[in-house]
Amino acid sequence: HVGGAVSCWKSADPPRLEAVSPPAPVRALGDGPLACVIGTDGAARCLGEAIAQALPPGAAEGRWSPLRGLPPVDALSMGLSLTHCARVGTRAWCWGGEDARSYRPTPQRGLGPVRHVAVAEYHACALGTDGAVWCWGHNSSGQLARPAESVEHDDTPRRVDAAPPAVTVAVGGGEPCGGCGSVCVTDTHGAVWCWGQLNGRHTPTRVDLTPRPGAPGAPGAP
Repeated sequence: HVGGAVSCWKSADPPRLEAVSPPAPVRALGDGPLACVIGTDGAARCLGEAIAQALPPGAAEGRWSPLRGLPPVDALSMGLSLTHCARVGTRAWCWGGEDARSYRPTPQRGLGPVRHVAVAEYHACALGTDGAVWCWGHNSSGQLARPAESVEHDDTPRRVDAAPPAVTVAVGGGEPCGGCGSVCVTDTHGAVWCWGQLNGRHTPTRVDLTPRPGAPGAPGAP
């Protein structure tokens, strides 16, 4: 978005960027499979088909629908099958998911003050203001930092004790299996640590970002 205006990639051949018109000036964009915006007044709205109780009753495809029941929002991360979350100050509010019976945003239990919340297709993680990382949801590839054979799913946020104090957290994945996913964080020294589907490990492992000889960006590479 630029100056409160929003443009989105339209599915076409080739794909093209087109302006869309939210009903109010936009301060930030939401993250996830739905087109969502946060207005300058903190009101969150989404455009598209409701997924897993993501939108309140009465929402219609092709119309901007306000996310009712939320205080003014600072950040927004919409999931696909698991849940949808907003950060309000240092508190996470979440709602919906494939097993949810209704749209009902409520403060996420089991979390203290948070700096960021990230939702993937099957799991979610939050970054605490103290740098701790908390994750919940599916664990088919160890993305909850626990062995997949011991925990299949956990709706309660659990602290990832093996992760270093973090300043950012990112989540992703979903293929090739339902319930797969990965988590990566950057620590206070700028190093990247990942676990889950990305590296096949449930233990946070530091990623070697040293360019390999001959790789683009490596010394001496064309």
